Parts: sequence; C-alpha cells; structure tokens
Amino acid sequence: MKVRTIKNVDDETWKIFKQAAAKKNVKIGTLLRYVAKELEKSELKTLSSYIPKNPILSEAEARELEQRVKEIRKEYGFR
Repeated sequence: MKVRTIKNVDDETWKIFKQAAAKKNVKIGTLLRYVAKELEKSELKTLSSYIPKNPILSEAEARELEQRVKEIRKEYGFR
C-alpha cells in the first residue's frame, strides 16, 4: 500500500471525511474509493444527457463545414 498526499485539503474537509469514514466503519481510503466511483458514475450519467440522440449535422454538412474550416485556417496561416 502506498501513502498518498492530498494537497489543499483543509482541516475542516479532512474532519468531514474522517467522520464519514467513522460512521460507515471503513478506512478513509475505502471511503475515497467509493466517492470516486460514485463521481465517475454520475459524470457518465450527466454526460450522456448532453449527447444528442440524432446527429446535429448530416454527413454532407459535416464534410462541407470541415472543408470551410480548412480553407479559413489556410487563409489565415493556422495549422
């Protein structure tokens, strides 16, 4: 097991984690692992709600847009 340092965690935040771990009767590492997994799950759920079901552009529109962007980048010297 490795020892990790968490930067910028104030005493109040650390106290909250310690109390939560004590209530659940687990070690802080276990609690942090659980919090990380829940955060990952919630991010996946919220990200999927932002992804449209149908494409915003058709294939032809996407190709045309890509071509125009390339032209503009070339015209102004962007890579």
